Amino acid sequence: MSKLLCATNRNSDLPLANTMPSLIQLRILGHTAALAMHLVNSAVMFGQMMGDIVKRDKEVRTMVSLQGQYLTVWNIGFQMFYSSLALGCDLLTVMKKDNMLPKFVIKFRSKFFETIVFPGTVLIFLLFWPIYLYDRSLIFPEFIDRIFSQKSNLVMHLGILPVVLWELVLLPRTTPKSHKLNIKILTAYYTAYNIVLLYTYAQRGLWPYPLFGLIYGTIYFPLFLINLFFLTLLAYYSQWPVNSFLWESKKLNVKEQ
Repeated sequence: MSKLLCATNRNSDLPLANTMPSLIQLRILGHTAALAMHLVNSAVMFGQMMGDIVKRDKEVRTMVSLQGQYLTVWNIGFQMFYSSLALGCDLLTVMKKDNMLPKFVIKFRSKFFETIVFPGTVLIFLLFWPIYLYDRSLIFPEFIDRIFSQKSNLVMHLGILPVVLWELVLLPRTTPKSHKLNIKILTAYYTAYNIVLLYTYAQRGLWPYPLFGLIYGTIYFPLFLINLFFLTLLAYYSQWPVNSFLWESKKLNVKEQ
């Protein structure tokens, strides 16, 4: 199981023990910036959704009613939750009160990042931009510009990536000996989202993304979902070579000295 160094590193054989305070401070900066970015953007977007255009524009009104079905919205919520949790965890460490942290909180923080936040964010980035640049009407139609600015679009689909990369680089972890539990959690997340999609279509006949409306009822729909799952797995596994290069090799070097 991955070990999250939320508490103060007291073991001399752990990577870069003497630099941990600076790493924690950088993580705190990242958590604060992520929360500020999402809170400001969310406030702006909610303000725009309260405007008259929602009442006047049927397309915009339908899109707003589907907010809970957008994977991007799920991801932003998860990033905000994780940033809040990690900020509290790291602040307690800096104040030398990390003994107040229950072990399950430390383990949960690690699991939540590596199974939900990181792969979900990378998936959205890898999926959204190629489709958007090819034909934005398939995933982010132009009518959305009537209510949300391009700045909000960049925050939701581009600004999310530096958040997880910052944490990946600055958060010492060890690679799990077995990925079975993590894959089960990731699969449950993916399945839950697809259930919400299908339930919404069954109840309302609507898809949050126009692409689904074009391929539903054809062989391409299940193929797309299967390929999407494998892309999610790829996003999950991509974090571990980076983590090993940054942390586990340094840990080994310290032991050999």
